[in-house]
Amino acid sequence: MESFRDRRPVIVPLKDYVRWLAATDPGHLPINLLKPYPAEDMKAYRVGKAVGNTRNGDSSLIEPVHCEEPGPKQDLFGSLGSERALCPLDEG
Repeated sequence: MESFRDRRPVIVPLKDYVRWLAATDPGHLPINLLKPYPAEDMKAYRVGKAVGNTRNGDSSLIEPVHCEEPGPKQDLFGSLGSERALCPLDEG
């Protein structure tokens, strides 16, 4: 994630939700949960440009963008694949 931005949101694992949201004494906050989320547990993919507009807020914003390839694509055995490839992320 560091290659995308220098600020990252806190990603709290499901097992720690109750602890994160619990009302607690300010002297005993769950600050040990404020650590980098393992990169191997995340997946980066391209999303549409609408995600950059704060007026948008529906769930379609997190859908991956698929690349359009001209014509059907055949695999090694001659079968046509209906899967579209995910667009690669920009490097840089």
